[in-house]
Amino acid sequence: LTAVGATSYLWNPGAQTGSVVTVSPITNTIYTVVGIDPNGCMGINTISVTVNAVPTMTVSASFSAICVGASSTLSAGGAVIYLWNPGAMFGSSVLVSPTASTTYTVDGTNANGCTSSQIIAVTVNNLPIISIASSTTICNGSSATLTASGGASYLWSSGPTTVSIVVSPTSTQSYSVTGTDANGCVNVDSANVTVNAMPIVTVSTPAAICNGNSATLTAAGATTYLWNPGAQTGSSVTVSPTSNTTYTVVGTDPIGCAGTATVLVAVDGPLVLSGNLPIAYAGQPNYSGSFSVTGSSTPCTYALTAPALPYGLSLLPLVGTFDPITYPTASGFSTFQITATNTSGCSVAQWFSMQVDDPNPGTLQSLSSYSITALSPAPTLTLTVSGGVDSATVALKNGSQRVTNYLSPTQVEMVLLAADVASPTQFPIKVVNPTYPNGTNSILFSVIAGPPSTVASVTVTGVYCSPDGANYPNSKALVTFTYSSLAEPLVVTEVHDSMQISLATPAPASPINLGQGSGQYSWTIYDINPNTTLHAGVKFKTPSMANAAISNEDTCITFVGVDEIEQGNSQVNIFPNPLTSGVSQINCGLKEGTLGIYDALGREVIKVRVEDGKCEIGEKPVFGVYVVRLFDADRQPAGWSKLIVE
Repeated sequence: LTAVGATSYLWNPGAQTGSVVTVSPITNTIYTVVGIDPNGCMGINTISVTVNAVPTMTVSASFSAICVGASSTLSAGGAVIYLWNPGAMFGSSVLVSPTASTTYTVDGTNANGCTSSQIIAVTVNNLPIISIASSTTICNGSSATLTASGGASYLWSSGPTTVSIVVSPTSTQSYSVTGTDANGCVNVDSANVTVNAMPIVTVSTPAAICNGNSATLTAAGATTYLWNPGAQTGSSVTVSPTSNTTYTVVGTDPIGCAGTATVLVAVDGPLVLSGNLPIAYAGQPNYSGSFSVTGSSTPCTYALTAPALPYGLSLLPLVGTFDPITYPTASGFSTFQITATNTSGCSVAQWFSMQVDDPNPGTLQSLSSYSITALSPAPTLTLTVSGGVDSATVALKNGSQRVTNYLSPTQVEMVLLAADVASPTQFPIKVVNPTYPNGTNSILFSVIAGPPSTVASVTVTGVYCSPDGANYPNSKALVTFTYSSLAEPLVVTEVHDSMQISLATPAPASPINLGQGSGQYSWTIYDINPNTTLHAGVKFKTPSMANAAISNEDTCITFVGVDEIEQGNSQVNIFPNPLTSGVSQINCGLKEGTLGIYDALGREVIKVRVEDGKCEIGEKPVFGVYVVRLFDADRQPAGWSKLIVE
């Protein structure tokens, strides 16, 4: 309040002095001022001060506590104009987003200009620190466990609300979790699950193996490998299953991911070869004998592997039966080996024996069987024959004549050679006379092995006659034999002809020292008369043998006149062979082509067309030994054979 017109002043109520005073009445008040001039004179005046009410303020917050980054709306009432601080914001409502707990003041002014203030606090809570344990790497097909921390509750991007989740993505995937703390504040963390591809493991499939053999399995596509069954390791393993077996290989790459592959190893066998060999009859075709194999999953072929089929029979290799147009030409007993091989390469060999009888033979009534130890002195056998014998009776060993002595009307004596008992073998014995021109039944004679320390053996396995270009018109022969002497050194002293045919060239010129052991050896005999039958055997000795022993023998018929180059072609079978009177057709192993018959001087005596494996000859050559040459439809050599014409 301000007064003028005097020198000093006194204000009441309040007893304040001075021309200007400040009053703060709380109600309407009349103030009196007494003014005194310098003369001491006083003057009085009054002034009324009207007191208006201050605004009654109200204040509120939409959220008195918020999380960092959130907002709250502050509202005030009871005034007309509002000023908020901090922030110098105007308005009855303001939106605030403090980063820390803050107290806000609002000044409210009413219509009279009166002002009042209020305060309100907004608490700011920090966000929770949410974390997932770590990012992880898995292999395709595996799973990973993700665990969150830092909150009171969680919500995963994949839906679950648990602390931990198990995931199995098929490709690299990101997972996030929203965590809420006790104040309701929310934060987020994320983690990657890296998915590595499984290694593509491959394994080679081997061909079927034979029982007892092995197969090599090789895998690729990984770094380390484990094979089962067998628990073998390595990219390549060798297995020897005895039955069809599926192998599983687990391949692991450098980061630990594993792939799997399987492979089947097919096992063939063991093969069992059996034969059905009823008695055959000389001169009768369509022999019903056959061979069969069990234990094979693929077809088999059949082959003669030692030494020869008996008496003119021929084997059909694809079916294991005998060619129906062939037939045994003489009676007797024969032992031979057949080998069956399937398309997997598995094979089995088996020895078989078969009997060939004459349709109406005489009967040997003694010596039903006989055996002797190899290298024993050659025996003399007494043979008793029903129906009688005479001075013309001949005793045969495997078709070859031996010295025969007439003893009585029913008995003959047979003198065997040292070569007949030189090594373990079996052969049939029979007798022939005018009463029984085809021979009696056969008796099996066995030569068995002696102790290994004393027995040496030599077996002639083949004799091959061919033209001798150096000594034309004579021939030569290749004698091949196997030998065995496990205890002593063996010496071959002579390759000879048991029928005493004169050989111009000794064979060999000096003994052959084969030493101790076993093996095969061949010797060529030169300058042999053509058109003769060579009966080749081998004499041999060891230090402990008093006399040289003689092996078995094999035969070939010498001939000349055919180019040796063509002899290199494959030898084929022709039928019938020998060619007898009344026969005008030759069967051969050629479908279409030409057949030529050449004499000992190489001259072509017959040339005919081959059609469907057969050819007709108009006139049989004269008695002798010939060479048959076959040419295919392009006139190329297709094979050869010797032909005997009787």
